[in-house]
Amino acid sequence: MDKPDNTSADAAHDIRKGQVVEFMSREAFRTRFRARFFDPAFRKEDASIDRLEAIAWDAYCQARKAPVTEKAGAGAADPDYDLSVEWRQARDAVHDAARRHDDPNGDPRVLLVMVRRATTSPARARCPSPGALPGWRVLAWRSWGSRSIPST
Repeated sequence: MDKPDNTSADAAHDIRKGQVVEFMSREAFRTRFRARFFDPAFRKEDASIDRLEAIAWDAYCQARKAPVTEKAGAGAADPDYDLSVEWRQARDAVHDAARRHDDPNGDPRVLLVMVRRATTSPARARCPSPGALPGWRVLAWRSWGSRSIPST
């Protein structure tokens, strides 16, 4: 009996370390950048898009991933580290959301996880109730907060 082919299983366990060091070619960068402006309505702004692309290409070549930074400051493992302002704003937003989530006196909240149905036949697309989204269903939900959730 032949041994089963474990090529795909071996590939799943192929641990890679480090980062990609190859840079994208100028033409590949241009193609990817311009794909965002596929709509013909952008054609009248092609010269402007070309200027923006040149700025983006320069940032890519110079590896300016965090062009606006500030010192991490007190409380950080390295207070002199140049921390991305965008990263700090995102972290602060997550911390604010966690505080609102944990506040027992805060407004009640509901999290809905929705999935789109694979088929949208006319029979399945009909809404079973007012306010329902045709072709969608609730996969999971959770509510929290000390007060009851008001009905609409």
